Amino acid sequence: MSNFEPSAFSLLASSPFAHPARFFTTPELTQRLSLIRHLLQNSEQLLFVLAESGCGKTSLLQQLLNGAPENWWVYALSCTPALSPEAMLAQLLTQFNVKHEGKSVVELQTILRRHLANTLLNHQLPILLVDDAHLLPLASLKVLVELALLGEPQSRLRIALFCEPQITSILAAPEFQLVQKTLIHTLDIPPLSQTQVREYLHFHLEGTSLANHHPFDMETLRVLYRESEGVFGKINQLAQQRINNFLQQQVGEQLPQPSIKRSLLLLGMASVLAGSALLAYTYSPEMFAPQNPTPKPEQPIIPVLPPEVKEVKTAVVEKLPPKPVEKPAPAEKPVEKVEANPLAVLLGKPELKSSEWLLAQSPQAYTIQVMGLHDLQAFKKLLGTENSANMIVFKTEYQKKEWYVLLFGIYPTQEQATAALNTLPESFRMSGTQPWVRNVAGVQQSLLKPR
Repeated sequence: MSNFEPSAFSLLASSPFAHPARFFTTPELTQRLSLIRHLLQNSEQLLFVLAESGCGKTSLLQQLLNGAPENWWVYALSCTPALSPEAMLAQLLTQFNVKHEGKSVVELQTILRRHLANTLLNHQLPILLVDDAHLLPLASLKVLVELALLGEPQSRLRIALFCEPQITSILAAPEFQLVQKTLIHTLDIPPLSQTQVREYLHFHLEGTSLANHHPFDMETLRVLYRESEGVFGKINQLAQQRINNFLQQQVGEQLPQPSIKRSLLLLGMASVLAGSALLAYTYSPEMFAPQNPTPKPEQPIIPVLPPEVKEVKTAVVEKLPPKPVEKPAPAEKPVEKVEANPLAVLLGKPELKSSEWLLAQSPQAYTIQVMGLHDLQAFKKLLGTENSANMIVFKTEYQKKEWYVLLFGIYPTQEQATAALNTLPESFRMSGTQPWVRNVAGVQQSLLKPR
């Protein structure tokens, strides 16, 4: 008999992982939080926290807000592709209770800088935490960079940008030369180890009906770790699926079963009835005989004569030699026609692999994204004269503009792709971009997404 409580079935509608107030930390995450606080407090560098979707950027930002020192004037900004410079500056000025209707971008910046300076005079440090900064329009992102790096030191805004690694490709565009010439600081969010995945699950199941009776044995944990790669978002999704299946099985096991006593009683009654019928037939067989049997008339027996056998003459047929089988002529092997990559031809490197080639690769593999740019000429310049045997280029859309992407290599594992970062051509590592490892499945999904 299972010790599972049926009331836990309610967890199917309420995930134990959907509680942002509960923050699971590791030594690595604690170290990142301490370093971010130290840099924002004591450094004027522009700070980037880079991680792919689902790695916990928003949770880390929320922890910074919750643990902000008393002298911080801190504001968190959530970004969308529609957030214009005017709307963004207006949101910041609203925190100062400043009227801003009808002002131009330049006027809004001037007003904001004045209030930033006044905040410092009041011994408060203005801090801006920007979530999903990679979604910002280029004009809005440029305004933030200028607020952090230009102007008098007392009028600058300390900014931490939480974004996906593709922002490094955006910042390689010509309009962000200010960033390329300035020292910036970047941090990542490391994935969980297998031991930390187990601790993470126990942390979120604590206090629920699944705390002591759950589906996560060692083999399940190993599979979940391998499939999630230690990424928070993937862990949550896979673990919730496992919990749902487990709860459904447990509830099915507790459906009411027929009583054993009742079954035995019905069996005994059936045996008594069968015995009574047997006695009645033994002592009074006439009870079971038909009342007025009708005698059947006797049928005459008609002899059946054997069929007459007639002699059949068999004609002698001469055997002809077998007709030789003509072998068909071998079909000509069709010549495969390889479509040229139009973008590669435009770049003067027709051997570059295309998005169609990438879609045919294993989704479990990994690649390195070297850069992504809006400007085709700048893209071609950064591409240079490097050997293009391992390069993949394609055109997509980003922020409603054409977006040119360069990938390098296909690697079976994430570890091999990470090790290959140090073997990239030197021009790629010195171009101002920050190449990063991507899962091929993620790139394929972005290519197949309707636009």
